[in-house]
Parts: sequence; C-alpha cells; structure tokens
Amino acid sequence: MGVVYQAEDERLKRTVAVKMILAREHDETTRRRFWREARAAARVNHPHVCQIYEVGEEHGTLFIAMELLEGEPLSAHLTRGPLSVERAVPIAVDILGALGAIHASGVVHRDLKPSNVFLARHGVKLLDFGLARPEVTAALDSVTGLTRTGIVLGTPGYMAPEVIEGNPVDARTDLFAVGAILFEMLAGRRAFTGRTMTALLHATLNEEPPPLAGSAAVMAVDRVIRLALAKKPDGRPASAEAMADQLNALRTVADHDHRASPADGSACPRCGRQRRVRTTAAELCAACLLDMALDVPDAAGEAELDADESLPFEIVTILAQDAEAVTYLARGFVSPSHVAVKILTAPDEPAMLSRIHTWKPRLERVRHVGISRFVDAGGAGPGQVYLATEYVAGSSLAYWLRHRPLSAPDRMAIARQLADALAAIHAQGLAHMRLDTSRIKVATSGGVRATILGLGASLIVGDLPPQPDLDVAALADVCRELGVAVP
Repeated sequence: MGVVYQAEDERLKRTVAVKMILAREHDETTRRRFWREARAAARVNHPHVCQIYEVGEEHGTLFIAMELLEGEPLSAHLTRGPLSVERAVPIAVDILGALGAIHASGVVHRDLKPSNVFLARHGVKLLDFGLARPEVTAALDSVTGLTRTGIVLGTPGYMAPEVIEGNPVDARTDLFAVGAILFEMLAGRRAFTGRTMTALLHATLNEEPPPLAGSAAVMAVDRVIRLALAKKPDGRPASAEAMADQLNALRTVADHDHRASPADGSACPRCGRQRRVRTTAAELCAACLLDMALDVPDAAGEAELDADESLPFEIVTILAQDAEAVTYLARGFVSPSHVAVKILTAPDEPAMLSRIHTWKPRLERVRHVGISRFVDAGGAGPGQVYLATEYVAGSSLAYWLRHRPLSAPDRMAIARQLADALAAIHAQGLAHMRLDTSRIKVATSGGVRATILGLGASLIVGDLPPQPDLDVAALADVCRELGVAVP
C-alpha cells in the first residue's frame, strides 16, 4: 500500500509515522473514495485505534500522518507460536472494540489481518482501517473472471467470501477476518490455506478450518469462531459488539476455570456435575456457564460409558440420555473435531451392522447447512452400535418453544430452513423419519439457524426403507407448534 517513515511534526514538535501512498492519477473514483474514507477514519477516536493526525496529497502522492507506535505487529508475534486462550481472547475483544468504533463512523476496514493488528506497549492498536478499498477491490481475473485491471488483492486467507465474489460488504465482513485471526492465534496456523491463489480462495469459499481441541474454554471460543467464519454474512454475529459480548462471557468463565479456588465437591444445580471450581453466585460449573453463554441446552448429567474401548472417539461428557440411547460429546483420536456420538442398544447387532454398511456411503454424501453432518457408524461393543455426527451448538427447538420467545420472522425462517433441509435429504433418496422439536437445534447468534439432528438413526435402528411422507407429516407438526404455515 505504501512506504512508512518516521518523521517529525515541525509544528507540534512530536514524532509521527507518515505513510506515503502512490495515487492512481487516472482513477479519480479511487482518489475520491480514499479521501472520503480517510476523512471518516480520521474522526475515529478510540484507545485501540491508531490515531490519524493528518491526511494530505503532495505532487500526486497521498500521505497519512499517524500515531507512532512502539511494539510489534501481531503477525510478528505469531511467528513465535500460538497464543493461550487467556492471551488471544482479550486481543480479539480489543480488535472488536476498535471495529465497533470504526463501523459507527461508517467505515469498514476490509483488509483486517495480523499485520494490521499492532501489539503496542499499552495495548492493541488497529491500523489501516478504511483505507484498504483501493487495494481490496481485487484483481480476481484468474479466479472469478472479473476484470479490474491494476488493482491488487487485499489479503487472501482473511477476506470474507463476499469480498472474493465481488458482492457488497458491511461490518460483518470484518468479523469474518476477526474469526480467522482468532483461529490463527489459538491454532498457530491460518484458518484457510492453499498452495496456489486459486486453491486458497476455493478453501475460503467452500471449506471449514479444523475444530480447535483443548480445554472447555478453547472449545467454547471455537464455537464463536465458527459463527464468525460463516460463509454468508447473515450467519455471523450481527455486530462487533455482539461478537465481543460472546467472547467476554467466555473470558469470565475462563478466568474462573483457571484461577478459582477448588470447589467443595457439591453438584452443579444445572447439570448435576461436581463443580471443579467455585464459579459465580449461582454456583454453576464452568462448563454450564460456557454453554449458557452460547445457547447450549442443559446437559443430562454424567453417565458411565458402557461401550467397547475400541470406540474411535475420546468421550468428553454426556449430552443427552433416553431409554433408547446415550449421546456423548466426543473428539476424534486422529482428528480434533468434536462430534456427537450416540450409543444405541442393538438387540440384533449383526443386522444393525449390515444396515450401517448399506446406508453409510449415502449418509456420508449428505452436505447441507441444515443437517448435522454424518461422521461415522459402527460397532460399539457387545449389543451396541454407535452413530457419530457433527456436534451442533445451540438449544433444541423444544427448549426454545418452552422457555424462550421466538419472533414471528424467526419462526417462519426456522420452518423454511427445515423444509429446505428435508428437501435436500429426500433428493438423495433418504429420509429422517423421526423428526420432532427435540431433534432440531436452534442457534440465534448472528441470525436464527435451525439444524436437524440424527439423520441415519431410523435407517440403522429400524428395518424400514426411507419414507419421505413421514418427514412431510412431521414438518407439518413442527410448523403447527411454531404457529406458522408449512412453507
């Protein structure tokens, strides 16, 4: 974007940083946009924003005089390895605080990346906001077929999908970059990678970074990262303030989890687990505080896992239990991904294993945002089989209908999302056949989202062919409970 010099302000006798930017004299639109956004950026006054003192032009060269900082960019700090969650989350919260002020001034950063996050002696400082547009308009000729001669990409790997696709941007575009930066701080690697520019942009548009494994705090932060990295802006937090609120809630729990004195061994009133630490006046365990911050439903309490030790997952805790099965939160031994593992009783184990063999390839091909992704299935010990699916955060629709108000637009959106997901299942010759409000997860951060759980359980447990009519009837029942018409 330019060259930065240390300079002396002769009028005020202070040392400043001056960035010189070559203007494109033939591109008057770029020049006008630069001036408009530079003026807006200069009005921002926030402790985590590098202060701009003056913007001007001399002999065809634009210049910005700004606060001179002591410290190092986050990009340099990350070359020494990943950060702890206690260090990474406060940095992200400071970035979001700066973005909140920037967005309030009508500016979108558009080129947020670790090198634009400066770790100064007295805190985080955000650089280069609102000035990236001339560089970010993006020459994507080889990738998208768009022709924007002479314009350079911002920073692939941190750019949101809407930037790559040439669609309009807003404040949520910056939140995608915050998610990518937070992932990199904790994982020690970029969220999206590729050996070529085309591969990197394809990964950003179509792939998800691997889930983060570790403590309960890391797992909870990973959920916030997933929201921020949603491919569509509507799936992300609504604002920088909303994302900061999520992370601040987790910071409180992480502080308790790492610093609180040992508990007295009494049970958490929400989940029944023994409290590992003293937490808040409510005396909830740290895991429940994390869940409540991110709309995860009540846990069913601890339970003994009565399955073969050859189960290819490490059990973390119980999620739910009924007469038919026990569902656990688990992580893979090879992959750190978190999954929901349902252990089913199998009176006729050979027959159930045969059905797993039949249906597994087709279940693996289902890829839809409204369906909890099938991961694996197999034997779990004598008289038992397991069904592993993607772990989805949120509360069940049954819980929402009982305890939390849903607006009319949200209810209609849920119905449409369910109808779309079922249509995708049916198009592949499959059916759920056990749909009800307890098997639908709903999350509301960044917009309401409904996800159907348990695809494949009926096909494996029962000996029935797919019956889409059962799903149509079940959807009608769910819509009746929502109080909306069937889409």
